[in-house]
Amino acid sequence: MPDAFPNVQGHCPACRGESLFLGSGGYITCARLECPNPEAATEILEQKEQPDA
Repeated sequence: MPDAFPNVQGHCPACRGESLFLGSGGYITCARLECPNPEAATEILEQKEQPDA
């Protein structure tokens, strides 16, 4: 049976911890309680490209 919340390879952009996992709804989240922004990886992935000025 697969993990309910599988680990994600890489570092959290907010705390640099190797503690990312795939949470509910498919969002990449940091598992560290002391992380200042556990949703930082998802926020980066969801950023839309800025049009060239």
